[in-house]
Amino acid sequence: VDSEKLTKLRVWHGQLQSDVQTPEEHETTGSIDIDSAEIFESFSNVFIEKYGVYVQHLDSSMMYGPQELFSAANVMLSRLKEDDPRWEEWHIEMDGSSGLSVSANDKKIYVGVNRSPSIGSETAASLTHELFIHALRNVNVSHLDDEELSLGMQGYGGFEEGLGQFCEFLMTGKTPSKIANRVLAAGLAEGIGLEKGYDKNRTLEFLTLRAEVMMQAEGIDPEDEYYKAKISELKTLIVNRFYRGGTGLEGGRAVFTKDIMYAQGYETAKTYLRTKLEEGYDPAEMLEYVTTGKTDLTNPEHVERLAKHGIVLQKH
Repeated sequence: VDSEKLTKLRVWHGQLQSDVQTPEEHETTGSIDIDSAEIFESFSNVFIEKYGVYVQHLDSSMMYGPQELFSAANVMLSRLKEDDPRWEEWHIEMDGSSGLSVSANDKKIYVGVNRSPSIGSETAASLTHELFIHALRNVNVSHLDDEELSLGMQGYGGFEEGLGQFCEFLMTGKTPSKIANRVLAAGLAEGIGLEKGYDKNRTLEFLTLRAEVMMQAEGIDPEDEYYKAKISELKTLIVNRFYRGGTGLEGGRAVFTKDIMYAQGYETAKTYLRTKLEEGYDPAEMLEYVTTGKTDLTNPEHVERLAKHGIVLQKH
């Protein structure tokens, strides 16, 4: 690890007086605790057995830029259409964004032409998130005459994003780094515990330094394409999104902190799944249930709406 960068991060860490991860903490942070790991194993096995086949064509060590991602997503969707005709309405398009997103209303998956490249394992995780959570939750209620369930019950977003990120964990065995980055970006931008919030450049400087030190601690070469892509991702996926309401500079910071729901939703979804598994519900039936309808399953009104259509989670 670059000792100068490590020292700078530690000094900055001390100034913030926060719980920012240092490289020594990294190995035990961001994963599921040991007791929970055993509980989730059965659910993970069911998930990977059912959906892992659709990402087998991806090379885990290859870097996927926008065009490669577009091609990989089309292969994935074509296989889904072969297995399930309900996917026939869905299409994949490229747009001018820097993201990967789903429009349940348009039945489309959008790949941004400005999206940062990602390594194959992370590409598989991202496609899993978008297709088997955001899109599938629409597909599984497409036969019902219920627009809210198809497009999203009020307040469903945090749970669904959290569920998507948890399924990314199931595919890779690693909690998405963007969760921690979004929490940190929100805190720095809003100035939580600080005299005032950071501007766009200052936030990016901190997150970049932190990412560099942590990747070097893992032995990743700064000249590696993966290293470069993760640094680029901080700007396009994290910082630019948080400050997109204005210039991001002093006097025009216009902080947009909606993305904090990714972290909150992750904990909510993980806790929901762990609780149901501990109560003895069947993992396969749970997977079907949580991917049916765009709901927050911790909201009784949403659960009741599903029940009205005969969609219930039962013990056997």
